[in-house]
Formats: sequence, structure tokens, C-alpha cells
Amino acid sequence: MAKDQVNSEIKHITFIGSGNVATAMAEAFFEKGIIITQVYSRNLSAANQLAEKVNSRGINKYSQLKETGLIIVAISDDAITKVFSELKVCAPVVHTSGNTNLLERYKSAESGVFYPLQTFSKGSDTNWSEVPICIEAANDELLKKLFRLGEILSNNVKIITSKERSIIHAAAVLACNFTNHLGALSQEVLEEHNLSMDLLNPLIQKTFKNITSGTAKEKQTGPAVREDYGTIDSHMNILEDKPEIKELYLALSKHIIAYHHGQ
Repeated sequence: MAKDQVNSEIKHITFIGSGNVATAMAEAFFEKGIIITQVYSRNLSAANQLAEKVNSRGINKYSQLKETGLIIVAISDDAITKVFSELKVCAPVVHTSGNTNLLERYKSAESGVFYPLQTFSKGSDTNWSEVPICIEAANDELLKKLFRLGEILSNNVKIITSKERSIIHAAAVLACNFTNHLGALSQEVLEEHNLSMDLLNPLIQKTFKNITSGTAKEKQTGPAVREDYGTIDSHMNILEDKPEIKELYLALSKHIIAYHHGQ
């Protein structure tokens, strides 16, 4: 679809939320020529901060919402259902959650999902052309609009059901959030002994290459897969003063042994 066809359908977007996901998406759409009508947040200062970046207006009351082509709800999962039930607007509403089902608003079919499968944090750039965008909608017309809207940002737009999206999200937490947490723990251990995280960078890059090539299981290395209990015991001693990290190390080692050796 040509982008002028997309813009003829969705010219204006309002964001509910001003956090990392809302900020990344609002800025990306703004750069592509989409008008950001308003940015809503309970914290007016936060709404204004994002609104200023995208030539919009910040608000903190639903009664201030103006007519728009689409409302994107980019907030925490726990708050999505409540917000959907409170919004009384004549515009399609979508959320950006990986784990929340498709919701219908007060018997309206104009609802959907626009889930960018990526991690977003302040100060980091996003190559949107590579980001998978998973969409779902309560009717075919909105689904087509969301697909075309997704194509403005990404070369990888997928129609994904709520069940499939939840599975993808669980896998994404394992691959991204847990891996990042282990990286933070690695950095903590090194810095406590005045050693630089730079030492691990080539290893980390090689590890992610193994993962993204689809051969992670076959490329598993380390003391656990070798059943090198002497090395594991040595690491336990090193982590003695960090009981929580030690417990996590041991649990993961046991899982690797069982996963590869059926024990």
C-alpha cells in the first residue's frame, strides 16, 4: 500500500500514556508525518514533555480529548482494561500490550492491538523498519487500517491472535528481560572486583549471534553443560557474599544439566 493511501485513512493519533513505548511510537509516527493530536497522562507534566517533542498538546483529563483518527493506549497492562472501559470517544482504540487480550469497548467493535515487539528505554534508538508489529482487531476494516499504519514504521507487520501474542510475549521476556537482568548481574560481579564489563562484550555478541541463528541449544557451552561440578563449586565460592545471585546461578546450572542430560 502507498503511504498516501494510509494517511488518507489515519491522519491523526492520540496517545494515552507518556512512558517509553508511547514516547518511542509517538516520535516515530511524528517523523513519518502523522499528526499527534494529543498526549494524555495523569501526570500533566509528563504529558506535556512528550507533547512538546511531537508538536502536540498534553492533557490529563479524558473530557479534554478531541476528535482523532486513532487512540493508542500505551500504558501498563494492569491499567488497560480500566482505561478501555472509561474512554467514551468515537474513535478506534488500540493497546500496545503483548499479554493483554483484544478488548471490546462498551459493545463497540472498534478496538484492536498494535504491539511493537521490541524493548524500549529512554535514550536508546530504535530501527523501526526491523521491528515486528503484531496487530489484531475486532473487525476487518480496522485490521486493514492497522496493517497499513504499521507499514509506515515497519517492514514486518504480522496479524497475530491474542493467544499467539501472549506466547510470543512470554518467549520475549525470557530472551530479552531475563537476559538483560543477567547482564546487569554480570556487571555487578565484575565491578565489585574492579573489572570492566568490556571484557565480556565479544562473548556477549557471539552469544546473541548463536541465539539469533536458531542454534542456541546446539551451541550451549559452560560448566553446567559439561557437568563440570568443580568449576561450579568454585563459582559458588566466588558468589558466597551474593546469596541471591548464587541461588540463581545454581538454579540455572541445574536446569541446563537437566535440559541437556535429562537429569
